[in-house]
Amino acid sequence: MGRSLVVTGEGTAAGTADHCLITLALNVMAATSAEALDQVGSLAEQVIEVVLAQGVSRSDVQTLRISLQDWLDRDSGTVTARVGTYTLSVRVTGLQELGPLLAEVATVAGNSLQVQGIRPTIGDPKPLLAEARRSAVEDALAKAGELAQAAGIQLGKITSIEEAGTARLGNMRLMSASAAAMPMEPGTSEVTAGVTITFEVED
Repeated sequence: MGRSLVVTGEGTAAGTADHCLITLALNVMAATSAEALDQVGSLAEQVIEVVLAQGVSRSDVQTLRISLQDWLDRDSGTVTARVGTYTLSVRVTGLQELGPLLAEVATVAGNSLQVQGIRPTIGDPKPLLAEARRSAVEDALAKAGELAQAAGIQLGKITSIEEAGTARLGNMRLMSASAAAMPMEPGTSEVTAGVTITFEVED
């Protein structure tokens, strides 16, 4: 069996986030389970109508979970109410649309609204991933050349290339302001790819 050299390379490509994924939760307290579920369901319908009216596609609105919990009185330790929770995700195209959308949702949902998360995304990450892959291969080739020169060996043909990469998005910064005029800072979103290349070593 001939000798071989195995090297790994990593490449990164950066872009600006142009979409974001919002996770919203609606919480309603009522005396009974039926009332809590009925009221939170009704509120969810209103919120979804508002979201769609803001130009969001129905396919970008997804129900994540519906739950029901006891509300305990701390002094007596007894259940005094029930809390119904409806959690949904909304995918927004264009970061500048987020502030007005949240303002409209807050008007309808009031204190029942929780914004559980806002995550920046890139609508089409494929071009960035392709760039990161090319960079990863170039990195691996450069390492292989350096190692071969340092070891005094001659590299032969490439026998295998394996990919092991993950997409990694940078954080989006949110500046404090009223919801209607909330500034959005997309920051930088990065996609990282990794490759492992095996070379023959010539005798």
